[in-house]
Amino acid sequence: DVLYSDLGFTESHIVLVDVSRYMGGREAEERLERAGIVLNRNLIPKDYKLKTDYRNPSGIRLGTQEVTRIGMGKDEMDRIAEFIARVIVKKEEPEKVAKDVAEFRKEFRTVKYAFTSQTEAYQYFKIR
Repeated sequence: DVLYSDLGFTESHIVLVDVSRYMGGREAEERLERAGIVLNRNLIPKDYKLKTDYRNPSGIRLGTQEVTRIGMGKDEMDRIAEFIARVIVKKEEPEKVAKDVAEFRKEFRTVKYAFTSQTEAYQYFKIR
């Protein structure tokens, strides 16, 4: 369940999702990482009321800045949501989903939104 979309809070680069009806935030974070999707477990408002342990909150937090940087838009966000649902809602094996995620990412290897646009997205430089 995406939190506060009715209030327009999702009109930023952050999306909070309550995953507690399927699993805890920690398990969701770990399973999604195994599927090649990196995000964070996150406390959500009800966790404060329930005094939920911060190590296993009810939510996850997704940031869209990195995927936007490499040229993904709404259609790609829908695909990412499908991958997340396969892992969390349908409880597919993360390693199976990881293969589809890797294939999906192949066409997004160049920075699209930056001061210089033809830079390799994941090219790292040595300082010395």
